[in-house]
Parts: sequence; structure tokens; C-alpha cells
Amino acid sequence: MKKYKIVITTALLILLVVFVVLYKNWQRQAYKEVVHADATTIIKVDVNELMKTLAWDFVGNMEYYSSKEEDSISGEKSDGKGINIPASVFLYTVPKASNTIFCTLKISDSTQAISYLSKTLGASHEVKREGFYQKTNKKKTISIAQLDKTVVIALSYKKEDVSKVFEEILIHKKYMVPTHHLLQQLINEEHHISIAGRKEMMLHLDGKDGVIELTGSFNNSSEIIFNKSSKVPSFSNNKCIQMYMSGKPKNKLSLSKIFGKEINWGTTTLATDSITQHFNDLITFQLGGTTFQKDSIITYEYNDDFEKVPVVSLKEKTVPNMSLSITADSTNTIERYLKNSRVIDKNQFVKEIPFYQFYAAQKENKFIVSTSKEFSLPFQKTEMSTDFFRIQVHIDQLIKENHFPIINSYISSMNSIDIKAKNNDTKTIHLEGIITFKERTINAFTQIFK
Repeated sequence: MKKYKIVITTALLILLVVFVVLYKNWQRQAYKEVVHADATTIIKVDVNELMKTLAWDFVGNMEYYSSKEEDSISGEKSDGKGINIPASVFLYTVPKASNTIFCTLKISDSTQAISYLSKTLGASHEVKREGFYQKTNKKKTISIAQLDKTVVIALSYKKEDVSKVFEEILIHKKYMVPTHHLLQQLINEEHHISIAGRKEMMLHLDGKDGVIELTGSFNNSSEIIFNKSSKVPSFSNNKCIQMYMSGKPKNKLSLSKIFGKEINWGTTTLATDSITQHFNDLITFQLGGTTFQKDSIITYEYNDDFEKVPVVSLKEKTVPNMSLSITADSTNTIERYLKNSRVIDKNQFVKEIPFYQFYAAQKENKFIVSTSKEFSLPFQKTEMSTDFFRIQVHIDQLIKENHFPIINSYISSMNSIDIKAKNNDTKTIHLEGIITFKERTINAFTQIFK
């Protein structure tokens, strides 16, 4: 009997060692040939950590899961997708296509993988390429490229050519080596989502019961001085979005070094120094409530001579009440320069801004850009704070006012977003934030995926 126990124990130990070896190899393979060699920002989605967290969440909240439709929690069955599930998925940006986020995946079946991804991402148009297969959507903002057992996905927020990046990855195998410092930074991170980038940036997102926590840090730009404590706006509880940033340029030319010597505003070129040298130490933004604007509607009628003539009428519409305020020299220098450059007209209307009509004017020591002509100061109260930056979003209020209906379904499970930044020392900026959800005992990622 003792002999059998030894045999069973030995077999279990061997199985455990084999499992650990395979598991570690699975994790190591996730870092090979998945990121372009020139990537500047890398987002690591730790599939392994997510699976463990959601599994424990399922065990602890079986009643909640059983009340949901199976496909609303776990999605479609994974059979037939043709995609290998890695320990981590990486998204990254490349300078030569700066408006695009890329993702490289290994596949087991090219036909199934392309069919599934094309349907999921709406990529229905084939693009003729030499050396690899490519499909895109109608707007050419989503593209899929495939060669052999590798597929690359490109998601662009602004249309641009991504074929060169596809070619470098698929044909020339231009991959970042696992020993690169950006990947080395991410290897030991055991957060649900980690983001590594320039200036030693490292951000983490972790899903917990009812919240997603954001933590991170990055090197401070030497061109802007953020105080350890400063007077900032006191936020209201009835506004949709509120934001402030408190910091002083190191000198009058500091912001030009960040934004460049010129700023293109539509067809007008502005000298950066002429604007930024008059800024002081506080930028605020607020969105809440509505205001009225009038649009010119052109219709055509026939006069007594049966000639078709245009008739202009005004139509009133309701738009979000948005206000951006920048503390500046109380000399109207910015407003005068923008008027001379014909960016602002005599009625204070700001040209070349889409969607809504914006107006700009100097009020005391504040330069205000707003959808309302009243130019009221967005914040009435101030307080001392060690946070030089803060943005707060009240989700229920945002959905109630219905300013951006296209995103309502994506954020309906959330309560609020609150992100802050501190400058504890002169070199490093520390970031922390929290996204709260309606179900306080259910993991936040579950509530997003449902």
C-alpha cells in the first residue's frame, strides 16, 4: 500500500511539474512576435489574470450569473474562431501610423479567423495587396491583414494608410524582441491591464467588485511646473463632466516646445507663442445642462418672375452647455490676436469647430470658449488641493441629459469616473483613479462584458 502511495505521489508531482512548465511556456510565448519593433506605447491585457478573476467572481456570484443569458456573459461559443488564445494580448501604437492601435494575434485556422474577425469588426471590403491578405470596413478605419498563421488588426480613429505597418510585420517580420525594455517592464506585471510607454510611463487597470482602479506614474515634462498644492475649482454634484489642470509653464516659450512653433486652425496658421505666452496656471472644463443655438436653414422659393431664389430662416436647437476656461493675462491679448487672425469674428463666433457653435471672449482674467454666449464662469467655488489634475464624470447625469446617445449603452453599467494626478516630487507624476459600477458585489469587467 505504501508503495502505491509513493507511485501516486510521484506521478502527481510529475504532472504538476509538467503543468508548471507548460504554463510558464504559454506565458513566455505571449511575448514573442506580437509587437512591432518601433512600438512606442504597449497595452498588455493579461488574459490569464482576467480569467482567474472572472472565474472567482463566477464562483462567488453564481446567482447573478444564472440570472443572465449565457451569451450575455461569455459571448458566443469559442469553437470555430480559429484564434489561439495567448496568456496576454498586446495592443500597440507605431509612429508611422500614429492615429491607429494595432494588435497581432496567432491563428490556427486562417479561414475561420478571418471570417470571425471580419464579421465582428465589420470588415467586408477586400483590399488587393502583394504578399498578404487584407480586408477593411467602409470608412477604412478598421483593417485586418493576414499571412500564414499571423493576423494583424488595425483600429484607427482617423483614416490613414496602415499597409506599410502590415507589410513590416507580416512580410519582413519586424517584431520587438522580448528583451526590449518596454516588454521587460510588462513581463512581471500581474495587473488586468498594464500600459507602458515613453517617459517611463506605467499605468495599471484592475477590475474589482463594483470598481475599476487606475494607478500609475510617468516622468514629468520639464517644461511645465505642477505645484504640490494649489487653489483649484470645487466640483459640483450636478454636472456631467468637470475637469481642471493647474500648472505653470517654466517660461514663456515652454509650451511652444511641446506643441510646436505653429498651430494649424483649419486654414489658418497661428503662432503658438502669441497664444500660450499669455496663459497662467489653470485650465478648466465643464459640461452640464443645455443652451440654445440658432442654425441658418436655406430653402428655395420661386419669385414672381418664376426665378428660384434662396430664403434663409433661423431654426433654434438645444445643444450641450460646454465651457472651457483658461486663466490668462487680463489684457485681452489672446482675444485680440485671434480676431486679427480671423479665427474669432466680431460676434465672438469661433470658426472651424464642428458639431456645435462655439464662442470665445476674455472675461476678467479668464479666456472662455463656450457653446453659450453668456460666458459665465464655469466654477463658482475654489478649494486647496494636492491634485494638480482631476476629471470627474457623473454617468447617470450624462445619460439623463443624453448629450452623446451613441455611447449610452456602453457606459450604462457605470456610476462615475474620477481620475486625479499629483506631483509628489519634481520628476514623477502619480496617477490614480476609480470607475464605480452599479453592481457593487460583481466584478467590474463582468458588468462591462455582459
